[in-house]
Amino acid sequence: MPIVGAVFAMPRVSASANQCDWLEAAAQRTHRTVDATEVVIEAVERAEMDPEHGALDELLK
Repeated sequence: MPIVGAVFAMPRVSASANQCDWLEAAAQRTHRTVDATEVVIEAVERAEMDPEHGALDELLK
């Protein structure tokens, strides 16, 4: 059975119960960056983004 919701003036979004379960699980797997270990921070600093997404660099300015 689909679950339907609306956020402010956004159009309605329909999602199955399985999709809602997946979104809830994904939200629980997220971590705050302030809680990251030094190893994780260093790995993120060394990581490189695919050049295909270079336009996103503008968002950092």
